[in-house]
This record gives sequence, C-alpha cells and structure tokens, in this order.
Amino acid sequence: LSPITASAVTEARQVFEVGILPLVIDRATPEDIADLRVLVAAATSAKDAGVYETSMSAAFHVRLAACTHNPALEALMESFHGPLLSS
Repeated sequence: LSPITASAVTEARQVFEVGILPLVIDRATPEDIADLRVLVAAATSAKDAGVYETSMSAAFHVRLAACTHNPALEALMESFHGPLLSS
C-alpha cells in the first residue's frame, strides 16, 4: 500500500467531519459538549505554552465522532488516528 499523504488525510477528514456534524448537533449530550470544551481549552493552553501536540487534535476529532453515539462512525474516525498523527 502506498503511504497516505497529509493532504489526503486532511481531505478525508473534512468530508467525514462535515458529514457527521448534523448527527453531532442532534445527538451530543451536555457531557459530550463539556468534554469537547475541555479538549479545546487544553489545546489552546498547550498552543499558548508552545507545547501543542497533534495527539491533542486527534483526541478532539475522535471525541467529536463519539458525539454521534454511533460506534461505526467513531471507529471510522479512530482509523484516521494514525494517519492524522503522521500528517
């Protein structure tokens, strides 16, 4: 298999994440939203401190998919985890 490029991962994530947003909006619980806010705050603090890591972005995107409460969608996002970290 040929390596997956950063631009291919970005394009796939954009298509996937835009596609799941209606489900996230409909299904996210207050706990889901609180978890996303914590991840965003941690990433913002890390960025400001100069210690931001791509794993923080990956964690946010996996958690976003979990907000659909659809295990298949969450598994698909998790499959991007390795390429996302590489990109």
